[in-house]
Amino acid sequence: MPNGSLSPIFAQAVSAGAADLRPTERPFVVTPDDIAEFVELPDDLDRRLGIQARFVTGDATTDLERGLLLERFFLDTEAEGFTYSTATKGHGARDLTDWLFEPDSPNYRTGYCEQFATAMAVMARTIDVPSKVVLGFTPGEVVGDTVIIREKFAHAWVELWIAGHGWVRFDPTPRSDGQNAATTATAVVGFDPAQHIPPPADEATTGAPAGPPNPTGNRGFLPTDVPLGFPLPIPGGSVDVPAWVSLILLSALSASVVPIAKRARKSRRMKRLREGDVSAAWSEIVDRLADLGSPVPDHLTPIEVASQTTPLLVPLADHYGRSIFGPGGSLTLERVEDAKRSYRATETHLRTTHAASARLWSWLRVGSLRRR
Repeated sequence: MPNGSLSPIFAQAVSAGAADLRPTERPFVVTPDDIAEFVELPDDLDRRLGIQARFVTGDATTDLERGLLLERFFLDTEAEGFTYSTATKGHGARDLTDWLFEPDSPNYRTGYCEQFATAMAVMARTIDVPSKVVLGFTPGEVVGDTVIIREKFAHAWVELWIAGHGWVRFDPTPRSDGQNAATTATAVVGFDPAQHIPPPADEATTGAPAGPPNPTGNRGFLPTDVPLGFPLPIPGGSVDVPAWVSLILLSALSASVVPIAKRARKSRRMKRLREGDVSAAWSEIVDRLADLGSPVPDHLTPIEVASQTTPLLVPLADHYGRSIFGPGGSLTLERVEDAKRSYRATETHLRTTHAASARLWSWLRVGSLRRR
């Protein structure tokens, strides 16, 4: 960090005993004049790459941490489904996103160093981290005093420009032969960065989840920054209202204002849905899930959210994805109607699978309103 301290993920790893690191002084590397060339991207680049990059690196605070999380994304073969194979062909700019996002595309998330290095380098550029793909060889085979470099040792990896430090090597290819050591696996780092992302400020300082605990699990029903007693203005002066009266007044205010605000929001969204905007229906479902105590993680795709919620949501998730990431005109009238049916069926499912008390509290929680 510029102030000489460890960045948050590294500090958290040291605190957890996963690493023995400390800040050290090193010569400052001047940024080259041509660094802007290493963030250039085509104007028609599929924006899903940038969205995915931001999902993966959202908890990072430095470019080094962003590089580690991007590398880790490709190396997490179990969760992300990436497979190393040399029995595939290279890809060009137009099918990179198919390789990364379309399960029905040839060699989906399966390939060798070219695919992985290119994908990581492009994703890094979408979040303004300068990157380049480097071609070379893995260490080779040692025979006596000789190192033999064979064709199979040809390799591609990524270098990211880290301000003040220069070009730093990353290797996102999930090879199983040990020929390419990822940055997270070397002695320089040696820990999984995703396992040491610092908790939110409230949780880090108190050891408890952010927000006041209560029997309903509701973290946002009452504002936490309002004093329990406050002066109530009256003609000719004011009078201090006791804490218990304050709580009653705030509770009554929340009980009336919050549901009204949510109904108004839903009304606006349903108007958009009638006009063919399926994203309105998706936003409504996501907020309903959050208010029911099942918030949708940012890193999940719409289809992954649907698969974890109910199969009834899959059509809406599919059509929402097409509306966001598909080409213009990909959302036909028939698909819009299918999305509407999926939305109504999912609403019914949520209503019938949650107790009346849970549905009541979901209308009183302000969490989803705070995100808008």
